[in-house]
Amino acid sequence: ESYLDFPTAFSPNGDGVNEVFKARYSYDVHKFSLRIYNRWGELVFETTDINEGWNGLFRNTAQPLSVYVWVANYSYLSGERNTQSGNVTLMR
Repeated sequence: ESYLDFPTAFSPNGDGVNEVFKARYSYDVHKFSLRIYNRWGELVFETTDINEGWNGLFRNTAQPLSVYVWVANYSYLSGERNTQSGNVTLMR
């Protein structure tokens, strides 16, 4: 079964638990991109590596507790293309 799943919150506070916002995915996801925006619409994180996640930093500065918007574009090995979006709460 194919899937791409994102958490609704993460806490990059140095305790070693839930430190990075990133996708959980099945083996056949590829051609991935993830963008995360703050409440002003400013792009604070971008990657094309599905194994890379956001650690809550923007320009080497820890971002405040807030709700951020994310958009993921990806395709499966079958060629099917998908877009998902949602919100994530950064907690400290």
